[in-house]
Amino acid sequence: MKFRLRARGYGLVPPLLLTLTSCDGMPATNGPPAPVIGGFENVQPSHLIGEYTCFATGRGGEKFSWKLTEGQFDFTEKARPLPQEMLDDLLGPGITATAVTGSWALAAGALTVSQIEADGKPGFPAVVLEPFRTPVVRLNFGKTQYVLGPK
Repeated sequence: MKFRLRARGYGLVPPLLLTLTSCDGMPATNGPPAPVIGGFENVQPSHLIGEYTCFATGRGGEKFSWKLTEGQFDFTEKARPLPQEMLDDLLGPGITATAVTGSWALAAGALTVSQIEADGKPGFPAVVLEPFRTPVVRLNFGKTQYVLGPK
């Protein structure tokens, strides 16, 4: 589909000039800057604590239950198995589980999950995640971005 813009007289010139240039004489950017991990509003504990459905963006409906209380986390299946990409990041490649639990701490924009247990089995190393807020909280597991959504 092709669109053609017609103007009579100079009615469209000023708006077009405003969209093509910026105040400092540099070319205007088109929309907000590209997301950079940690480049948005700092995530606070109050943004993470609670029960949410955490769902994948741009994928086939992967989601899981996210529950954080003061210092403890619980990730469990939500109608489907836990996303393998998330499990690979938290537990190691190819390890499966129906629940992942442990401790968490948030400092300097980094969410550290530790004392990780998979289906009650301990012994997994701590993992550092970098949540960011856009205004929703987002996390990356592998190449997939997950968003904390409503219950």
